[in-house]
Amino acid sequence: MPGVNNLKELIRQTFDETQAKKTCHKKHVERLTKILNKHDLEEFTKTYIKFLQLATCAGETNPHGDNFLDFTVKFAMSLPPHENLDESQTEDEDDDSVSLSTFTLKMFNYCQEKHEAQDKTVRMRICQLINKMLRSMPDNAIVDDLLFESLQKVLISRSIDKAPKVRAQAMAALGRLQEPENPDCKVKQLYFCHLRSDPCADVRKIIIDNLSANRESIKEVSFRINDVHESVRKAAYLFISKIRIDTFTIKQRVRFFKEGLNDPSKKIQDVVRNKLLKTWCEHFNNEYLRFLAALDPQTFQKTSVQVLNLIFEQSERDKLIQQLPLELESKLIPVNGLTSENVLYWRCLIEYLCKESCEEKLEECRPELTHFCQYIHEYQAMMASKSFTPLEEATQGFILSQLYNIAKIYDLSDEVGRRNLDKLICETLQSEKCSVAITELITLYYEKVEQDVDRRLENLAHIISEIRMPTTKSSVEVEEITDSQQHERKMLQAKKQIDLRCLEDQLYCKTAERDFIEAQKLKEKIDELKEEIKQLAESVNPVAVMEVENYEEKNDPETMLRCLTIACCMAQVTSVKTLNSVLRSLYDNLVFPSLTHQDRNVHILTLKAVGIFSMLDEKLAKERFWHYLMYFTEEENNTDLWIISLKVVFDLLLRYGLDTFNIANEVDSTVNITGNDTQRSRKSRSLHRLHSNTSASLIAESLVSDISENSEKNLITIMTALCDNSDESIRTIATEGLSKLLLYQRLSSVNLVVRFLIMLFNPANEGSTELNGTLKTFFKYYPTVVPNSQEVLERAFIPTLRMICRAPNESPLMAIELENVAAFILQLTDCTLVKSRSDYTVHNNLAVVILAAALNDDEEIDRSVLLKCLKYLNVDLTSDQMKEDLISTIDDIAINLQSHERNLRICISQFKKKIEGVPEQEVDKQDEAEGEGETEGTEDEQEREQDQEQDHLEIQDD
Repeated sequence: MPGVNNLKELIRQTFDETQAKKTCHKKHVERLTKILNKHDLEEFTKTYIKFLQLATCAGETNPHGDNFLDFTVKFAMSLPPHENLDESQTEDEDDDSVSLSTFTLKMFNYCQEKHEAQDKTVRMRICQLINKMLRSMPDNAIVDDLLFESLQKVLISRSIDKAPKVRAQAMAALGRLQEPENPDCKVKQLYFCHLRSDPCADVRKIIIDNLSANRESIKEVSFRINDVHESVRKAAYLFISKIRIDTFTIKQRVRFFKEGLNDPSKKIQDVVRNKLLKTWCEHFNNEYLRFLAALDPQTFQKTSVQVLNLIFEQSERDKLIQQLPLELESKLIPVNGLTSENVLYWRCLIEYLCKESCEEKLEECRPELTHFCQYIHEYQAMMASKSFTPLEEATQGFILSQLYNIAKIYDLSDEVGRRNLDKLICETLQSEKCSVAITELITLYYEKVEQDVDRRLENLAHIISEIRMPTTKSSVEVEEITDSQQHERKMLQAKKQIDLRCLEDQLYCKTAERDFIEAQKLKEKIDELKEEIKQLAESVNPVAVMEVENYEEKNDPETMLRCLTIACCMAQVTSVKTLNSVLRSLYDNLVFPSLTHQDRNVHILTLKAVGIFSMLDEKLAKERFWHYLMYFTEEENNTDLWIISLKVVFDLLLRYGLDTFNIANEVDSTVNITGNDTQRSRKSRSLHRLHSNTSASLIAESLVSDISENSEKNLITIMTALCDNSDESIRTIATEGLSKLLLYQRLSSVNLVVRFLIMLFNPANEGSTELNGTLKTFFKYYPTVVPNSQEVLERAFIPTLRMICRAPNESPLMAIELENVAAFILQLTDCTLVKSRSDYTVHNNLAVVILAAALNDDEEIDRSVLLKCLKYLNVDLTSDQMKEDLISTIDDIAINLQSHERNLRICISQFKKKIEGVPEQEVDKQDEAEGEGETEGTEDEQEREQDQEQDHLEIQDD
């Protein structure tokens, strides 16, 4: 017994010192090893575990527990291997392999016995100890199959623990128990399952940190770059940065850069910039043109440009210029050496140097404008020299567009260079090799090259005329004959004609006298004379070849697309303010007739052109406006026509206002959203149908009836109904257009604000990135930009909550947390955050509305939601009568509350004290005292509630 006490005291001393600091661990490992050698292993282990139990009870953030666990691992791993290892097993093992000590095995056994402890802290520490011991083992460590399977079983059972921290440590420990080459590995499958569905971000992050790299794991981790939690996304990008670039497809590489560099988190952007980009560039020995080829810049130009700009920021400028295959004298890449990669690199480098004002370096890689125009002309000549495959033509078109992008960077103060560029643009536009994309690019840029508006419009109109009605020349042969020869020929022909008529008269007489023999002779003479006259008329004379100009109007889709593109670009530039005679003629002769063209793409581009021309002339806008609405009924299945029509309609409404088209400014009267009338018609219900599984045919049917009934009255209603369209693009454009009408005060509608609020919180729209971005931007500016926004939001508060409450059980709106919606609206109307009229406080009015609704037994909104909203109110009461009324209402509500509704009592108590003017700090102290006095339940019950709350918060976060 004295020996046991002595051992206990020695281990206690080690426990006290090692948990305080790590610097003494090495000394105590040696000391404790000597103590172990002097005592029985069983007794030593039993005593040691008693102190270990204290460490496992230490909280997660307790450094003393961490220190002692670290010491335990160091001590266990320092002991010699188990001596009773079977000889057969040692023969099968490699000479370099390392076995575990008996003490280590007993530590593992202890962990297996205690992993189901009731205290979540103990469970977490047990998994942490297993993890630390497994991590501290060398790569060649040997684990018995039975121990391997038992540890795997223990950790797998902890992987479904209710406590996230326990799951996280279990997942970390399972990392050493993976079998990457085994397709049936339990750990790998468990990792994949939790990576997809575990609500805790820490668990998902730890899985990525410990997951072995193979084809399956790379695929799973690549999905995590879209995780809702920043730490998980960061871990995913770090994992991907360790993988060779050639493991991924081009689409995957571009996706990683596109989403990583545009991630809202600065930390994620830094990881992509400093880890992923740097590692993958090093794979190509920092040869940036080779690296750029791995991103396919021709297909993914935007992302490639973004990546290049990052490379330029991180590299030396001399090195950047050296990688360009430029000729020293001309500062040009040889025409036959142009590729998609080097021309895009060239363009981005020039743009970067211009942005950084590096004139000296810019002179090293950019030639004079006149020489560059000649260079582009040579490349176009090469393109027209022979036929190419469609793929080669696409590449040439991309290169040509980049060359023109370089031309846009030049300073046009060089008059000679500007004239050469003007000539080059005009020639290119008329070339058959000029694609629609290049046509749009250079036509828009032509505004800067030719700044005289009238001259520019005339030049472009002439180019359109040449493209659509090209001049063709044909050769015509004309006889060369003198006037005297012509006169003699005519006299001879006239004489023979007289002789012919005389013979015909004689033939008539002989026939009448029935002298048929003589008549036959006359007939033969007449035939001979006719033949002479014919030969005389057909006699060959010297001929002269003359060229005649022919004009033939081309109407093929390719030609029409080029012409309409030029028309759109020349009319939409900012310097063109009105529809002058040139544009009017162009509209009458090209644009308007093209509305009946059979090609779908031409038709769509024509609608765009008509819209652009209508922006320049109000009369034309009035004439064509209602025609766009008819496409929503006549073209039910053509999404592209709907999209372009929507864009034009909203642009015209923003340009001219609703009054120009006789549309009522306030549309709330057309739809009842207050919910007071329970017997709503079928039509009224369809106007409020929120996006679920709406079909385009149903919407089209609704639009037909609306337009035919009263177009002027229902226009905004029609546009609002399109926010529920099954096509995401149409929903997004309709929402964006209506939000702009509200922001620019062309429209004022509580209806739309209610709809937008519900759309923002609708779980069905979670995957609609553009739609959600539009809604978030709208609510970011609406409270501050629109003068009457506070009144509108006040009127929208109760209807929004009621509409969510009325949603059927199968609707996704049932998943919306009403309190989150209410808190969002109250934040938008908080007078401390939003500047409003000094005499108008929305929260004062909403306090009355909320309390009145809470007092109403027939109210559809749950009373608990309404009362919880009170804590978000920031009232500023100046009227004593209003204070008394609110306090009286609060007292009435308190009487109706049940005894178990303690949280609601606290809410109304806090709000009452706020009205009475009690300082916030004093309110908090009183509420804290009340809470302590009313605390019920055991400590275990509170712990379970905290665990459930933690899990709930993680799920909400995801």
